[in-house]
Amino acid sequence: MNERLSERSNHKIDWEKFKKEFIAVSLIFSVFIVICFSFSYLVVTKQNKIRETVSEKPVITTAKVISIHSGKGVRAAQYEFIVNGERIIGSTFNRYNGVVGDQIRIKYYLKNPSISLYCKEDAMQSIYNDSIVPILTVFGIMFLTYILAIIISKFI
Repeated sequence: MNERLSERSNHKIDWEKFKKEFIAVSLIFSVFIVICFSFSYLVVTKQNKIRETVSEKPVITTAKVISIHSGKGVRAAQYEFIVNGERIIGSTFNRYNGVVGDQIRIKYYLKNPSISLYCKEDAMQSIYNDSIVPILTVFGIMFLTYILAIIISKFI
């Protein structure tokens, strides 16, 4: 037992190696952050454009949920509604918690009914609150966990 304690106390951190690992991991995390932010930015921007368009000349109607798709934290519904005898298909962005067959309220753009959105998703998203903060929070926690694991492993 005493030998094990003396081995730990003699164990020294190679700060040059630690610095190189830290820089490499920092670069990898930075690349992933840029990729995730770019994707998130494009999604938020596209969804906000739909919201802006619909809000110009909105028509509120009822639609029927015809299918639900889920995966990777997203649960979207596909819905159908009728405008002037024409069947139109639309989908929620990502926050639908109902079931197939539900009747939901949607808004569509008067000039082009194929541009529609679920009424519960009509609030504009913020790039800062809906892209930057979640991404930096997740990657920050991952990065700090990684650094903590390296530091602990040097002393065990």
